[in-house]
Amino acid sequence: LIKESPTEAEIRSSISRAYYGSFHLCKKWLESERGYNFQNNVRDHGLIRKYLKKEKGRTIMDRFSLARRNRNGADYNLSANIDVLAAESQLKLVDEVLKKCGIK
Repeated sequence: LIKESPTEAEIRSSISRAYYGSFHLCKKWLESERGYNFQNNVRDHGLIRKYLKKEKGRTIMDRFSLARRNRNGADYNLSANIDVLAAESQLKLVDEVLKKCGIK
């Protein structure tokens, strides 16, 4: 997912996309496999954390929360040093969440 010499904008985008990909996959899993309902607004981020904690425990909820904080940092903290290692770490985080939910 990460090319050999990505620009900072591409790295930031990959961090954001990794979070939103996991957000949508977790939301779909929680709806279809666990029967949860969502409001289809900004509150869904918190609902996913709440439901993940209930279904998979605090560790997975914490991983998902960290992925969101990473996304916020990549999207809004333009003075932060964002590098390929940050993107790779984000991919590992979301991969762990998805695997624990049986999505991947």
